[in-house]
Amino acid sequence: DYSNYLLDKYQIDLDKVEPSENGEQITISHLDQTTFEVFSDSIIISSIGAYFNAQPFLRSAPSIFSISPSNNVRHTREYDISNSNLKTMGWHYDTVNMIQCAILLNDITENDTHMQIAKGVHRKHRIKFKDRFYSDEYINDHFEIVRSVGPAGTLVFFDSNSPHRIFTVKHSLRIYIKAMYTPGNDIASRVFPEQKELQVSIDGLDMSKLSNVQKNIYDYLDCNKNRT
Repeated sequence: DYSNYLLDKYQIDLDKVEPSENGEQITISHLDQTTFEVFSDSIIISSIGAYFNAQPFLRSAPSIFSISPSNNVRHTREYDISNSNLKTMGWHYDTVNMIQCAILLNDITENDTHMQIAKGVHRKHRIKFKDRFYSDEYINDHFEIVRSVGPAGTLVFFDSNSPHRIFTVKHSLRIYIKAMYTPGNDIASRVFPEQKELQVSIDGLDMSKLSNVQKNIYDYLDCNKNRT
């Protein structure tokens, strides 16, 4: 399956991932045909397009993320928000109008390091980043928590403008590949033009079976296109 395909392709041994508080990232700037087809899949793209009621675009190149924390999750009052890593900082929200699409590459249960999401909060847009952090008490008092768990190969969608966090469990590995889609806002190659690895090369890939909507998701990231 796709999870084993990626582990083999990038020579990732789940038993040899070193503990890391902030995690590791592999950015896939030159897409292989299999990864290209996964994140261009008609069901994924049509579902996200229906959610936005607009053409979805990839925000940045898909990336493989892994985290094997050296500590259990801490209470939010223990975090220094001014000097934190988003992977471990506690409850927060990301930019408005962005869907994260993740595929788990290892088996994850509620007893392992996993993503937690406040349920139903995606119906309200949050745009003031000075208010983007939430305490454990506030989340527990106001929201039901959804736990993003499942066997390797599980596909997860969520609106990351909803409050969410990584619930860390000491030495428990979470590894996944993630792509982010927006209706055109906050495209990473525009926000961080110096980070060329956030762009995507789709040169030489077979696009013959894709609809125009599927092809268009790469419009702002295809480094082989000449843009003005």
